[in-house]
Amino acid sequence: MHLAPDLPIFDTLKAPFTQVIRNLLDNSIKHHHPGEANIWVSATRQGDNYEFLIRDDGVGVSEANMPNIVKMFVTLRSKDEVEGSGIGLALILKIIQSVGGNLRFESPPGEGLSVYVLWPVTLNIESTVANTIEPASLYEPAIA
Repeated sequence: MHLAPDLPIFDTLKAPFTQVIRNLLDNSIKHHHPGEANIWVSATRQGDNYEFLIRDDGVGVSEANMPNIVKMFVTLRSKDEVEGSGIGLALILKIIQSVGGNLRFESPPGEGLSVYVLWPVTLNIESTVANTIEPASLYEPAIA
């Protein structure tokens, strides 16, 4: 794993942020082709947000499948190939949206997957709590 030396240190909601980053790192490892996985993590300040980039050199996602990767219970590979429920990216999309952030993907053919997470530098705890994820909301279709 390649961590940028200038990753930010900031106050945020630890549990949701950790869940987002951990899920993205797990996905990069899980969906990597056989052999050593190379994963890069970096961040840049974008106004009132940090944009975190988690990039890998794995198999990537085709343009046709890109809209499906954040849909609840959808997996792109069979359960025989890769263990997964299709919940991970849908859940982290909801978490990111609940704090006012954004999630986007890029996957040029043969170059792995780049995941961009826009996360607020400071969170208004009251508005974040008002947007807390409720179990029923997890089953709404995710929008890419």
